[in-house]
Amino acid sequence: MIKNNYLLIADSFKYALTKALPGIIGFFSVIIIVKIVGPEEYGKYSILLSFILTLSAFCVGWLNQALLRYYPGYNSTQELENHAMIALVISVIIGVSILITISLLIRNNILSFVQIPLSIGLFVAVSLFQFLS
Repeated sequence: MIKNNYLLIADSFKYALTKALPGIIGFFSVIIIVKIVGPEEYGKYSILLSFILTLSAFCVGWLNQALLRYYPGYNSTQELENHAMIALVISVIIGVSILITISLLIRNNILSFVQIPLSIGLFVAVSLFQFLS
């Protein structure tokens, strides 16, 4: 019983470190980035990143849920992987289309034409990371 309590405390401490350390690093990185680029540019970056993460969750998040639901009962894993890749490509194309459309429709937008390819690359990277993790 004492050994189980010790393991619980040790694992809780490790878990707390893995959650607290990125939080502390994130906090100080925000301060450093704001000092480097200024509050206005960091605000634009923050809004853009929030939008891209939301769009990625909307376009690709459903795919992970579908794979979790249907993977155990599927007979051919190769066929399922092919369908998943096709769905991922279609989802990324739809997300990129939404991103480009919204950036062109907003007159006072935060994206210049130089930043649109960067935001598309970030969206694709976040979507791939979300799908593969």
